[in-house]
Amino acid sequence: MDFRFVEWNGEIYIVLGIGYDRRQDPPDVFICVPLVKESIYKTAITAPGLIKIPIIQAVEITEKKRLLAIWALFGG
Repeated sequence: MDFRFVEWNGEIYIVLGIGYDRRQDPPDVFICVPLVKESIYKTAITAPGLIKIPIIQAVEITEKKRLLAIWALFGG
C-alpha cells in the first residue's frame, strides 16, 4: 500500500484519497488524517475523523530524505 503525505498549517497528514467539496473554490480536496505518534498503518486505519484539505493549499511531501525520515519515525 502506497501512502502520500502532505503538509498543511505546519502539520503532516496522510492522504487517503482525493475528493470534491462544493463549499471550496476550487472544489478539489485531499481526504486526510493527521499523522500522530503511532504507526502510519494504524493511523490510516483507525483515525477517528477525516479532514478535507484544499489541494491548492496543501504541499505534497516528495523529497526522498523527508519521506525516509517520516517512515523511520512513524514506522511502516
